[in-house]
Amino acid sequence: MTHVEARPERLHGTLRLLTEARKMIVRATSGQELMEDVCQLLVIQRGYGLAWIGLAREGDMVVQPVARAGLEAAYLDSIAITWDDAPTGRGVTGMAIRTNLPQISHDVRTRGQYLKC
Repeated sequence: MTHVEARPERLHGTLRLLTEARKMIVRATSGQELMEDVCQLLVIQRGYGLAWIGLAREGDMVVQPVARAGLEAAYLDSIAITWDDAPTGRGVTGMAIRTNLPQISHDVRTRGQYLKC
């Protein structure tokens, strides 16, 4: 399948994902439940190994994971994620928060500027 042929299939998958997310918003009884459900949806529908949501704390510039899903979820317990300019802040998450720009990486292991923490 060529890249052009894959577009309708990808669009359909994205629309299904958005439809499910809207349903979750309506059904959620708390923000925590919604975040956990969204992570689970990304793992199930998109096949991600890990989906997580974190909150950027102002004082110590630490990113605190608050919801997660996937086989690799325990990985978050073994790393430090910050959004300062320290080595722990040079990953996808720290860069996105510092620059206020999306960071896209299909495999962070291949992105040279990201330090393994």
